[in-house]
Amino acid sequence: MADYARDHGVLLALEPVNRFEGYLINSVEEMMGFIEMMNHPNVGITLDTFHMNIEEDDFYKSFKMAGKLLYHVHLSENHRGIPGTGHIP
Repeated sequence: MADYARDHGVLLALEPVNRFEGYLINSVEEMMGFIEMMNHPNVGITLDTFHMNIEEDDFYKSFKMAGKLLYHVHLSENHRGIPGTGHIP
């Protein structure tokens, strides 16, 4: 899939989801390990603050960990609402 996406000018950005919606890859650390194992220059990560609110202890550290592999961000509150309407600082 990564090769196909690259050949069509598309970046592949994989997203870890919380343990209540999936069980394979739930954290930034797990996703980074998976991406490193794939070792493909066209694969990065999407971070979603809704899922991070459940799985990550520190947003700042998680974003820093993703580093140059961070391709996309979904900003959402703990209740999937508009940023600033929930309890995510």
